[in-house]
Amino acid sequence: MTDLKKIKAKIMESKSTQRKAGDGIESQMFSVLKLKYGVTVQAYHGGTMTGKDIQKVMENASAIFALFANILKVNKKEGFLLLDEDIDALCNQFSNLCVLWDGAFSYASILDPTDNDIKQYKRFVTAAVKSHIAAGLSVTPKVHLMWKHVALQMELPGGLGWKREDWVEHMHQITCRVRDQFRTTKDKEVRAVAMARAHQQYTEPAVDMWISEVDRDASTGPRAGYITKVAERKKRREETRAAVLAHWEGENI
Repeated sequence: MTDLKKIKAKIMESKSTQRKAGDGIESQMFSVLKLKYGVTVQAYHGGTMTGKDIQKVMENASAIFALFANILKVNKKEGFLLLDEDIDALCNQFSNLCVLWDGAFSYASILDPTDNDIKQYKRFVTAAVKSHIAAGLSVTPKVHLMWKHVALQMELPGGLGWKREDWVEHMHQITCRVRDQFRTTKDKEVRAVAMARAHQQYTEPAVDMWISEVDRDASTGPRAGYITKVAERKKRREETRAAVLAHWEGENI
C-alpha cells in the first residue's frame, strides 16, 4: 500500500469512528441544526440541505454560528493553528454573510415592491455578493442572477414574489390535494370539472378573505400589547439584518 493510500485509509477510518461514536465535530454541528432548529440534510437531495432548510439556517444564522464557534473551540485538536479569536471571527464572517443573503432574499420576495424596497434590496445584495466573494466562495449562476438581474425583475409589475419556489410548491400541494380528493371519480369529464371547481375554490382570493373574516369575527382578539412569537422573531431578524448591513457599509463604503 502506498503512502497516499495509507493516508486515505486512515482518514476514512477516523471518519467512520466519529460517525459511529456520534461525538465528532460535524455530528455535533448537525445535532444542533436538527434538534434546535429542525434543519436536516436530505438523502434524496444528495446529502445536502434543501431550500427550506437553508432558509432556516439563514433566519437563525447569528445563534447557529455562535454555537458552531463554541463546538469548534471545545473540540480543538493539538497542533490546531487557529486561536479562539480566529474561530470567532471566521464563524462571525459566515454568520453575517447568511444574514445579508437573508435580507436580500426577503426584499426580493416582496409582492409589488416599492422603489424603497428595490433600493433596500440593492443595498443588501451588494453587501451579500461582496461578502460572498471575500469569503472565497464560488460565484454560481444564482449569485450572478441575484447580483445582476433580480433588481431589474423587481421593477416589473408584481415583482418576483409570486415566482418563489415556495409558491410553486404551494400550487403543487393544492393540485395533489385536489387529485387525491377526486381520485375515485371514474368519469373523466366529471372529474376534470370537479377538480377545476375545487382548484378555483382553493385559490380564489374572495374565499380566502371570507375565511379570514369568519376567523377574525370568531376570535376574541389578541391581548392588549401582546406580540406573537412569529412577530417577535420577525422583528429580531429585521434588527439583526439592519445592524449587519450598517456594519458592512460602515467598513466598506
